[in-house]
Amino acid sequence: MKRLGALLRQEITLSLRNYISTFFAVLFPVIMLILFGSIYGNEGQEILHGYGSMDMTVPSYFGVSLGVLGLMTLPMTLAEYREKKVLKRFKATPVSPLSLLSANLIASIIIYIISIMFLVIVGKLAYDIKFEGEIPAVVCAVALSVLAIFALGLFIASIAKSAKSANAIGNLVYFPMLFLSGASIPYEKLPEAVQKFAKIFPLTYSVKFIKGVWFGNKLLDYKLEIAVLAGVTLVCLALSIKLFKYE
Repeated sequence: MKRLGALLRQEITLSLRNYISTFFAVLFPVIMLILFGSIYGNEGQEILHGYGSMDMTVPSYFGVSLGVLGLMTLPMTLAEYREKKVLKRFKATPVSPLSLLSANLIASIIIYIISIMFLVIVGKLAYDIKFEGEIPAVVCAVALSVLAIFALGLFIASIAKSAKSANAIGNLVYFPMLFLSGASIPYEKLPEAVQKFAKIFPLTYSVKFIKGVWFGNKLLDYKLEIAVLAGVTLVCLALSIKLFKYE
């Protein structure tokens, strides 16, 4: 545990020094919230079932940070470790490569928690956003979403031959999800044809699940979303275990 703790502190420090990743994971969603909030305000809209734009935006933006950390930062970091033989060198030490991977995952999750807490605090103070759900239900929805998206990120790291290729694959996967899943643009405002296409993305189910329990719906109202996210987690983890190489 002491070794894992030391690795975790190191990974958090390195993650925070990655200013671009930290900006897009922590600050960018808040900047977008303030920008669009100053334009649209938070008045109730019929198309949003009486909620304001910012009421819907805050839980949706949980997906923005999740995508940055899980689909871009995580795969690129792990691919870079493999490319620079960091994981190989750890095999010659008392600390296993698995410990380093675990520390990296935990560090990313901690940064994600900080990101969504910051987003919620700003949303509440600036726009008095509504929260009608139960905290345990939201935690479960967020946790399952983290598992699914991070598992997908591990799969990308497993098939990427270099940090550059991991970055390219991550961008290719993340940006369509960002704009079509409801994470940045409200899903309800997308054309019907686009909504149908967006169902191929796991982040679509994540955003819908989080938003639903955020506004008071029950966990079991989202059996499809739970099944899809659990399926993505299991499949991607299985493929990652089979395909991941330490060198």
